[in-house]
Amino acid sequence: MFTFIRELLQGPLLVDHIDFQVQGHTPLDFDLAGNRLRVELPLPFSKGMPPTKLVPDFDLHDPQAFGDARKHALLKAMWDIPRPRFWQPDYGSVALTLWVHKNSDPVHFNLFERDSFILAIQEDLKAEYDEYNQRTWEEGLAAGRLSIDVGDDLISFGRNSDERFSDHQFNQRQWLKHRIVGVETHGIYCTPIDPNAYLSLDFEFMRNKRITDTRLADKMTPFTDSVVATAELVSASSESQRRIMSGVTIDA
Repeated sequence: MFTFIRELLQGPLLVDHIDFQVQGHTPLDFDLAGNRLRVELPLPFSKGMPPTKLVPDFDLHDPQAFGDARKHALLKAMWDIPRPRFWQPDYGSVALTLWVHKNSDPVHFNLFERDSFILAIQEDLKAEYDEYNQRTWEEGLAAGRLSIDVGDDLISFGRNSDERFSDHQFNQRQWLKHRIVGVETHGIYCTPIDPNAYLSLDFEFMRNKRITDTRLADKMTPFTDSVVATAELVSASSESQRRIMSGVTIDA
């Protein structure tokens, strides 16, 4: 009897429904070299901790502002994913980082054209994760680990395919969503700001060990969609704004 109860309580958590009770919103504003951005983050935050606004404004036109990583964090926030039953642990948490990215090659990557925008994003992902993946793979095999086990420690992002990218529209603005899986699980929404920079809302899912990251990410999609839907970005360039509002932006 006690064994059954223990297995019932400690077995895999099947994430069938997540009921995040929104208790209001916290609005945050940013000035990105004349591009005005507002996001409204749902309450409550993880353990009652407010979001961290890292910078009040950011100069997109300063080539030194992005650093070697070609991106800069504007905001960090975290939410706990509530337990389905009172005797079970929380599913985990989801962390949001709001990034502004520099277009690594404006001559070749047109952020207002879908396929080219995807290539620009993939180029940034390669720069961020390829070295880590190569080092982890080589060190793992050298240590005598099986390749299937080493693979669990890698980060996969669909480096040569657009299959992980999907199109979404919020506030008359087009967004591309893609996913990172492996040792980390992210759902990331991207939209161009101007020809030289794009914005991303990066949601990282940190799960209770008894559920799968991808399952958690799937069930949290309505929540992450609702956060992105609060983002209002008004471009400083009238031409950029015209293309965005007319639906030309990253049109398939």
